[in-house]
Amino acid sequence: MAFFFAASENIKNIYVYRCSTIHFFQENLDVILYSLSSKSVEFYSEFILEHFGIDLTEENNLILLPIGFKRPVSPLIYLSANAASDNVSPVVSEFIKGLVTSTNILIENNIDDAILVEYKLSLINESRITNADIKAAITKDSEKATLQVATVLPENLNFSEDENAKKIKLEEETIFGKIYTDTYDDVTSKCKDLFSDFVKNAKFHSIMRDLKNNPQFHKKRYLDALKQEGVGKDYYTNAIYDEFAKHYTKK
Repeated sequence: MAFFFAASENIKNIYVYRCSTIHFFQENLDVILYSLSSKSVEFYSEFILEHFGIDLTEENNLILLPIGFKRPVSPLIYLSANAASDNVSPVVSEFIKGLVTSTNILIENNIDDAILVEYKLSLINESRITNADIKAAITKDSEKATLQVATVLPENLNFSEDENAKKIKLEEETIFGKIYTDTYDDVTSKCKDLFSDFVKNAKFHSIMRDLKNNPQFHKKRYLDALKQEGVGKDYYTNAIYDEFAKHYTKK
């Protein structure tokens, strides 16, 4: 019943425009006409799908409506602006009042639908959304997410104090799971595999001391991550092997 009530008000206003179109030649009502006609197509699509099992989205002989080059304008913004304007003709003003009246009729009858196609973006709590065609929510629980969006870190990630540099906030799990991944033992083991003349001696320890002062290569992981104090363990990035390659011979 609610569906037919809303569709009836939509068609009635299209009919009013059709019968009075000769009076509208001075005003541009493209936004309203598009919103009314698009909603009418939506009503028609829902009706034939429910009662005849015909899905318009599966038809391959339909021309997409509409395709344009102008920025979309909200019909509600258009109506608000023109309803308050002194330059609108009496006929157009009456037509706008008819649209408002139809909307109020639907509201009074607790019909959660509209006679116009309206589009807007609202950033509110998911639990407070009552009527939306598309609803997107953000969650940290990957198991509940339908779509996961991940930030892909560049291979050569550089740490910088430049205020103009791109800023990326990283969780500790990402820092030590994706960037600083190698322990001291990992470094010595890989160096033995990579370089023919590698020896863990005073030369090696001297290079390590220098690299540990550079955040591009080294970071200490503390048990108290917030205070950054107490017992910690050293971790290194893969970039450290490029530095060792300057001092040792690759196999």
